[in-house]
Amino acid sequence: MLRHNLQYAYFLFPSQRIEAYTFKISRDAELDMDHHDVSRTVLDRVRRGLEDRQVGDPVRMVYDREMPSEFLAYLIRRIGLQNSDAVIAGARYHNKKDLMRFPNIGGPELEHPRLEPLQHPDLDMEKSLMNVVRQKDVLLFLPYHNFLSLVRFLREAAIDPAITKISITLYRLASQSRIVSALINAAKNGKKVRVVIELQARFDEENNLHYLEKMSKEGIEVQTGVEGLKVHSKIVHIERSMADGGKEYFAVVGTGNFHEGSAKVYTDYQLLTANPVICADIARVFEFLYEPYKVIKYKELLVSPHYSRSGIIKCIDREIAHAKKGKKAEIIMKFNSLSSYDIGEKLYEASKAGVKVRLIVRGICCVKPGVKGLSENIHVVSIVDRFLEHSRVYYFSNDGDPKMYLASFDMMTRNLDLRVEVGAPVLDPRIQREILDHLEIQLRDNVKARVYDEEGRSVHRVAPGPRIRSQMELYEYVKKQAKKRRA
Repeated sequence: MLRHNLQYAYFLFPSQRIEAYTFKISRDAELDMDHHDVSRTVLDRVRRGLEDRQVGDPVRMVYDREMPSEFLAYLIRRIGLQNSDAVIAGARYHNKKDLMRFPNIGGPELEHPRLEPLQHPDLDMEKSLMNVVRQKDVLLFLPYHNFLSLVRFLREAAIDPAITKISITLYRLASQSRIVSALINAAKNGKKVRVVIELQARFDEENNLHYLEKMSKEGIEVQTGVEGLKVHSKIVHIERSMADGGKEYFAVVGTGNFHEGSAKVYTDYQLLTANPVICADIARVFEFLYEPYKVIKYKELLVSPHYSRSGIIKCIDREIAHAKKGKKAEIIMKFNSLSSYDIGEKLYEASKAGVKVRLIVRGICCVKPGVKGLSENIHVVSIVDRFLEHSRVYYFSNDGDPKMYLASFDMMTRNLDLRVEVGAPVLDPRIQREILDHLEIQLRDNVKARVYDEEGRSVHRVAPGPRIRSQMELYEYVKKQAKKRRA
């Protein structure tokens, strides 16, 4: 609209012709945390970093390719871009993220068919969810299941008079977070609420700072994480007093954020459990977060930065040992990225030993599959569709006694060594079977999946037989499972 009405905006200036061109500047967005300055808290450093970001060094410019060259040179000079900076010719509009909210000016055929989130068959929203979780583990598979079940779980904890303490880690939050509302209600109801919120969640620093101040004002005990480590885990621990004077515990372990917005477009798992061993381990994670100088041991969890890498390598080594004995050995992993070279080398070792390795990797992958004598037993698939594939699953067949973990970490150095991450075992065989079914459906995708070849290139797979678009198949699978469970 502005472009088409320039003559009215500039009518005071005599001219024969008015031209307009768009450009976008990207500035250095890295927060300079200066960990050596012990006189300032993490909170102070984040606040200062957010201020500095507004005047960060320009590093990239995208411009309208129709812009005259002399005007482009003038802009580059005035902005202060260097020869090493990226100057990229583009189209007229550059803020592509705005397209996420772009209205449909055509017909319904331009939109994806609506997939309403399904209510989990084990959870009746009008009855106690804790009663269900007390008896068995519950797996929410987002966005196919309704994220509000998790919100409802926390709301129940907030109003239950027997609940004494709620602890949670928060990495990214919705702009109007129902999770935070439930935590504030819990604090108002006299529960001890402890929140570890990560202020260095990239581009969410300001939103998290807002919630830190809001929760602190409501009497919630808020901590900003561990010095030198990002807290990227997605965990909840709930403590409840029993009539006989004892305690019972509940926990949530997720692969993705407690974020109502991303729960609609990211595929993730949230495991709700009252398993005493897992709950005790989750409590130990919070103990580490509050006293990071203590050495903590865990019975079942894989926790970064101390045990995730060694735990995954131990599981791979076990599959290698089984393969060398002539036993069936299989690994299935699903995650966002693989850039840890020692994990990649270990997978090559597994392949050479005869372990069947199947990977579902959305992004970076430093492993080349199908290379003779190196990775002939490795198969890599990448799926990009309407939902962002975000869940992390690690499965090891273990000679008929499967080990499976749901985790917040990818196979990257930053996740394994530089963050507080949590991977929890899936102990319920029924849930194990469901997740394996999910993985098998994704591995059969021949519509939105691409396979990596021996050169590490991602190529579209055209397979014979019926077309399988895994995300649509998974929605139908979850729907059928719900009907079967209710029958």
